[in-house]
Amino acid sequence: YADEAGLVTEQMLRHYATMAASGAGLIVVEAARLRHNASPHGLSAFAPDHLSGLKRLVQAIHGHGAKAVLQLFHPGRFSFAPGGIAPSAVAAFGDAQLMPRPLSEKDMLQVIEDFAESAEIAAQAGFDGVELHGATGYLLASFLSPRTNQREDSYGGSLENRVRFPLRVFSAVRARVGDLPIGYRFMAREYVPGGLSLEEGAAAAKLLAKDAKPAYLSVTAGTYECFAFLAQSKQKAPEGFMLEEALAVKRAVPDVPVIAAGCLQ
Repeated sequence: YADEAGLVTEQMLRHYATMAASGAGLIVVEAARLRHNASPHGLSAFAPDHLSGLKRLVQAIHGHGAKAVLQLFHPGRFSFAPGGIAPSAVAAFGDAQLMPRPLSEKDMLQVIEDFAESAEIAAQAGFDGVELHGATGYLLASFLSPRTNQREDSYGGSLENRVRFPLRVFSAVRARVGDLPIGYRFMAREYVPGGLSLEEGAAAAKLLAKDAKPAYLSVTAGTYECFAFLAQSKQKAPEGFMLEEALAVKRAVPDVPVIAAGCLQ
């Protein structure tokens, strides 16, 4: 519901105020863009010009007694725009026209700074926390996946290497916002051949919990490349069809709050 410039609109204020009025204790404002995010759509949160609208958004949520968290994302190989970057040159949906460019160390430093910058904007706007989007096949999630991360340097290969870049992002955000809670939207399993398994996902959750100490892990599964399969599967599944992933992560990190997803009523 943001406008073409990525600014908060009256429609967005009404939407999130309605969610907060439902009785929910925590509202996550989804998918805010970074400064060099190639995605052309969505809410922007990286410049002083964005602060006024973001403050109004926080006030709309706080006005109904809920806490407000701003989710920050980089779409990576799902940017669907020129300039897409990813761990490796693995095209989204196998479409060569959507081929991303592998990140260089310079690119990594820019992305890290962009996440930290947007987290600082969120803090200035009065959000009660930020959430780093490491799911849905977006940039941070694509580093964890052995299918989309085919690097041969210190960011590829072993799980410890593949989690290294998300941990660098988390560390930079922590340095910028201090004690502000930082959550993590976490892809526990990929549901595609050669993708992240649930076993590795649970192991990755342990590494994140140990080194990043997130305020919570919000667990989901799959990417845009498998959602059609999941949609067919969940037609036959009960509510809470991603509870298996959330439970696996909770067993791996019993001391970290875990949020579940997947048709919960």
